[in-house]
Amino acid sequence: PQVLVLHSYHRGFTWTDQQMDGILAVFRERWPSFEPHTAYLDAKRHDGPDHEAALLALLRTGRPDRPWDAVIATDDAALSFLLRHRAEVGGDAPVAFSGVNGLDLERLSPATQAPRLSGVIEAVDVAGTLALVKALQPRLRSLTVLLDRTDTSAALDERVRALDERP
Repeated sequence: PQVLVLHSYHRGFTWTDQQMDGILAVFRERWPSFEPHTAYLDAKRHDGPDHEAALLALLRTGRPDRPWDAVIATDDAALSFLLRHRAEVGGDAPVAFSGVNGLDLERLSPATQAPRLSGVIEAVDVAGTLALVKALQPRLRSLTVLLDRTDTSAALDERVRALDERP
């Protein structure tokens, strides 16, 4: 099958490599010589309209002679890119996504612009996790939450701080 895999991040990023390993393992069970067309958006290091235009140009030149049988998007940046440019990149091929956070489900409903779309949404239960920590450690007086500088961590930081500010 002609499958396009859009990764949000770069090759060598552990999460991306694990996603690719899983994709290859599943497809190669049925098609041992399966090799998808793969694009790495490298969104942790590059963004903006110039980068997006270059990616679009690259994807246009790498298309097979026939439509894609499927498109796979890993994480938010790849899915957002695909939804913005679906006609140019994926056509009407079915789309599977994984690892997406903070998804606007209305935007993805079949009645809107996203037919033939399915995937896995990451939903972090900040309040539930902190409540569990407090239940398991009743003597706990303070808690430090370590985050990195990604967009995902920035969103989590807002949610943790909002809980901390509740009466």
